[in-house]
Amino acid sequence: GFMLHDFERRKQFLKGEAKSALVLDAGVVLAQCIGLGVLSQFGFLTVQTVLFVMAASYLPSVFSSVRGMRIDRAQLVESAIDNWKYAKYLIGTGLLQWFTGNLFAILAGGLIGTEALGGIRIVQNLMGALHVFFAALENIVPVQLSIQLNTGGKQGLQQSFKKWLWVGMLPTALVVIALCLFGRSIL
Repeated sequence: GFMLHDFERRKQFLKGEAKSALVLDAGVVLAQCIGLGVLSQFGFLTVQTVLFVMAASYLPSVFSSVRGMRIDRAQLVESAIDNWKYAKYLIGTGLLQWFTGNLFAILAGGLIGTEALGGIRIVQNLMGALHVFFAALENIVPVQLSIQLNTGGKQGLQQSFKKWLWVGMLPTALVVIALCLFGRSIL
């Protein structure tokens, strides 16, 4: 579900329909919040029910993506073989990334204690808000920079790049300043 949701978002951004992508994202988040809130309110919050709500929240994206889609079996097999030719080399990278990400949390908990690890995780979650912002920019900025390079040449590209650099730096700086000012009360 998530993969089709992400595909649909990127497709809408490329078509210049950023508002549609925002509505799709808002619908997923709203469905998840409502679903998890209802489960919590009635005491049905388990790993299985949470996963069900998360999966169900992507159904509108799935239906939107597959609407009008025709599947040719031969082309699907050919595509799967081509993908495997390229992706088989990424299995090791994915496993290494997973192990290093989780190994840090396990070792840090043992070395610096659970309270310090909790503080690190809190800061990571606060910075996660910036991750959502940068994920959105990841869909918008390359397209805009390509357009600027095509229409304004290198000078237009440089001006647009500087603008987007500020767009990225400003929220990051605000979050870091807020963490510096209110860090003690947050942690």
